[in-house]
Amino acid sequence: VLMEALWPKRRILSAYLNLVDWGHGNFGAEAAARSYFGTSAARLTPLEAARLAVVLPDPDSWSPNRPGPYVRARTGIILVRIGWVTRDGLNACVRR
Repeated sequence: VLMEALWPKRRILSAYLNLVDWGHGNFGAEAAARSYFGTSAARLTPLEAARLAVVLPDPDSWSPNRPGPYVRARTGIILVRIGWVTRDGLNACVRR
């Protein structure tokens, strides 16, 4: 609650993405992008970024680079919702 009162949403998102455990010793989006996809976080495709988001609840059980049925299905949902957010101009907090 204190963070939400003091930090803007972009800062909260940045802090979370730099600390979150993506499994197998990968902490932060940069480490996960390099480990799973061999690229920097800045160069992830929308599909790769969505897959990383999908596995966050259980990154040691689900794989972003060898997705099973759940990860593939949930990735599709995330990609559709990314389209809605972009279409409706709601992505201002993550735009550069």
